[in-house]
Amino acid sequence: MKKIIVSAVAVVLLSFGIAYSQGDLIVNGDLGIGTAAPAARLDLKQTSDAAGEGIRLTNAAGDTSVELFISSNKGVALVASSNVIQFAFNNDFKLRPDDKFIFGGDEYSFGSSSGKLFINLWDEFGETIMSFDSNKNVGFGIDNTIYPLEMASGAHVTAGGVWTNASSRQLKENITIFSSDRALETLKGLIPVEYNYTSESEEKYLGFIAEDVPAAVAMNDRKSLSPMDIVAVLTSVVKEQQGTINKLSEKLERLEKQLNH
Repeated sequence: MKKIIVSAVAVVLLSFGIAYSQGDLIVNGDLGIGTAAPAARLDLKQTSDAAGEGIRLTNAAGDTSVELFISSNKGVALVASSNVIQFAFNNDFKLRPDDKFIFGGDEYSFGSSSGKLFINLWDEFGETIMSFDSNKNVGFGIDNTIYPLEMASGAHVTAGGVWTNASSRQLKENITIFSSDRALETLKGLIPVEYNYTSESEEKYLGFIAEDVPAAVAMNDRKSLSPMDIVAVLTSVVKEQQGTINKLSEKLERLEKQLNH
């Protein structure tokens, strides 16, 4: 292949529009485009801050190109003729014109909405995996969060730091009354213990052991517990006991009246 070696003198010829249609171009020194005093090996000075003023790369088929230039807001802009601007890191990192970029098959987005900055992560089906915003809110499976920590189920942590379970009727099915007999039997099987976590030896807690609780309040994995399950058991037992207390109070009141007469 023919090679063309351009010296400092030859650069002057290039400034007069002399070009070569084939061969390698080798420049001994700095090459300036739009400037007579290049400050780097390749120094391109734009005549305006817009597309068409930068460096363009076009594929062999001529149907896809990408241009790099400095935009009017002083930022570096990449403009692609296709829908995706792709950086070749094992074909895993892509930047799209809709403010999303793809990394490892997952979609991310940076932007602002109603004056709030946000970062979102989507899966390959466009479903939200995780979101962050400038109010320090974090969402799992949900975007546009309004609580510091929020789940797609509706469970969340309030601004005061209180964990709140999702409990809407719309989220539930097979709803039946938990009988007081079952509640009392379950309560008998609950054994309160004092303990510390192996990762937190200095802090003591009161509670229950997931593997040891009755089946009615046990999770399928027998590794965790829902406090609301135990609250439901206690509520049922207390209501039953209160009913018994009311009956005894009424009976005692009648006996007192009989004695007074």
